[in-house]
Parts: sequence; C-alpha cells; structure tokens
Amino acid sequence: MKEEWLSDPSLADLFDSLWDATRRAIVASRPGADGGRAPGPLERGLSEFAGALLTNEALLARSTTWVIDLAATAVDGIATKSGT
Repeated sequence: MKEEWLSDPSLADLFDSLWDATRRAIVASRPGADGGRAPGPLERGLSEFAGALLTNEALLARSTTWVIDLAATAVDGIATKSGT
C-alpha cells in the first residue's frame, strides 16, 4: 500500500508544488543590497501612507480618530462577547 501511494503521480505533483512554493518563499525573503530583506509591495505602500500622514496634519488627525474609534469598537465587542 505504501509503494502504491508513493508511486501515485498526484503525490509527485504535490511534492513539486510544495518545493516550488518553498523555493519562491526563500527567494522572496533573501536579503537586499543593504543586508536587509527588500521591502515588498505592502511594506512600500504602508511606508508611503505613513509619509503622507506625516506631511498632512488634517489627514493624520482624521486617521488617528478613525483608528481610535476602530480600537474602541473592537474592545467593546470583545468585552460584550466575554460578558465583562
């Protein structure tokens, strides 16, 4: 039974797929020229957003209010579910 399972072509496809995914993850996490990992699109986008916030006080104030409201809503939801 073991040999039959190991000889199944779909298992070879699975191993190939897992190896490709692992290889891509390793390549994507390689260090950049400065010794650190090169920032990905999400990190670059967040950095640009933070830069925009720091240069626009009105946007920073609105964003701060939004984050505080979001956190308060989350905490209230957790407290309600836990009965406290």
